[in-house]
Amino acid sequence: MSKRYRGQVAAAEKHVADRHFGYHELTFWRAMVTLLNPALSGTGPRRSVPLHGIRIAMILALAAASTAWYYMQAAGKVVDRLHPDALKGVPDPTWISVLWAALPLAPCLLSLVLLSTHRTASVAAGAGIAGGLFVTFLMLSPGMGMRLYLALALSQAPYFFQIAISSLVLLAISVWVVIAAVWTGKANWIVFAAAAGATFLCTISSFSSLRSASIEFHRAYEQQKQEDAFYRHRPRPVGARQNLMYLSSCLFQNHFAHPEAPYPRAIDPQTRWFCDTRVAANTIPDFKLSYTPQTNPVSGYVVDFQLVAVPKRKGVANQNPLMIDQRGIVFAKDPWAEDVPPKIVATPGDRAYSQIDVLKSTIERYMNEKNGGVAPAALTAEIIGAFPYETPVVDQSGRYMETKNFVYFYLLKPGVTNRFALSARCQSYGENCLRSYYLDRDGVMHGTAEPRSATAEDPPALDCEIVPSECKDVSWSAQ
Repeated sequence: MSKRYRGQVAAAEKHVADRHFGYHELTFWRAMVTLLNPALSGTGPRRSVPLHGIRIAMILALAAASTAWYYMQAAGKVVDRLHPDALKGVPDPTWISVLWAALPLAPCLLSLVLLSTHRTASVAAGAGIAGGLFVTFLMLSPGMGMRLYLALALSQAPYFFQIAISSLVLLAISVWVVIAAVWTGKANWIVFAAAAGATFLCTISSFSSLRSASIEFHRAYEQQKQEDAFYRHRPRPVGARQNLMYLSSCLFQNHFAHPEAPYPRAIDPQTRWFCDTRVAANTIPDFKLSYTPQTNPVSGYVVDFQLVAVPKRKGVANQNPLMIDQRGIVFAKDPWAEDVPPKIVATPGDRAYSQIDVLKSTIERYMNEKNGGVAPAALTAEIIGAFPYETPVVDQSGRYMETKNFVYFYLLKPGVTNRFALSARCQSYGENCLRSYYLDRDGVMHGTAEPRSATAEDPPALDCEIVPSECKDVSWSAQ
């Protein structure tokens, strides 16, 4: 009984004695003082479960979880040592592991702090956090326990007994913490329910977010692993021309995937777009490789580029300066000598290898000689005849053809019998070809270096691509 309460009771007894109250009146007065001031009784509201019992149970739960984690790590190391050639999982990154550890520790520590206070509302909040956390664990434990059991059983991992005992002890302690939290939360049901609900929702959402982040990390890791394997086994470009085509295909694919972004101001060997740009750092034998961005004078955006390979010495046979820009055509300065002014020409490239001009001439010859000027409804092997490089294989529809490096589409317009269109798309992009072509019904050839089929909206192809002649509209000064 507190001193203050004893003083009030003594004063009341003296007051009663002075007025000659009887025993029953004195008893009633004492009861009223206690009823109106329950905190002065010295005992306060009784709790069915002592607070130190909940705190000890939570600490034991953390100890049991740590024990299970320790033996799982030890079992993993033993399995790796016994089966060194087995496929090993990739551990989560450090930040995900830290968040996994903080997910139970943070609410446990907050609950322990609140349970150590003397305010009723804080104690109820601490009990609610403990109850919400361990209820969540009990809900998730069946699924997690089953996956753990299957993993340990299939791998025949050691320490199975220790892990099982630790897990069962953790489950038993969790049940006790939930019961103790409910009994303790009677002091303030509203605060207890709010804290328990908030903890449950936050824990469930955090668990789901961390699990999704872990899955996404492993998916990205596997994708990166596949890309690395692809780049390792992909044939490296050989020679200056192949290097220019390979690197420009990286630029085209990245720009096609992100059309709103300009071309880069420099090729960073550490950047990997859709191919391995580390080849940019390699030295091409007898050539010096450079990248020059072409900016828009108004916006400052890089709208074009020039990839240039210049021979280290002049006068070497078959070694001329080479350049490629966003058109995807490899240009050369020929001849590259001290006393002869060079001219810019297109090196033999995709338009010739696509054979689309040969296919156009073959179809037109058939129309004029055998079909009365009418375009055939479908193409056959007889109609297309033989080709200089590789004869396309025609499918049953007569509208689709294919070679090693190109696929072709034969297009007709209803009601127009004397015209046709052709599409030749590069299908070994960045390796054996780079440009795709579209011959419209007016006989205009269009070309693109992007990884797609060419259309009538693309700029016309250059005549110097197919006819050996000087390319007049190319601005380039070899450096």
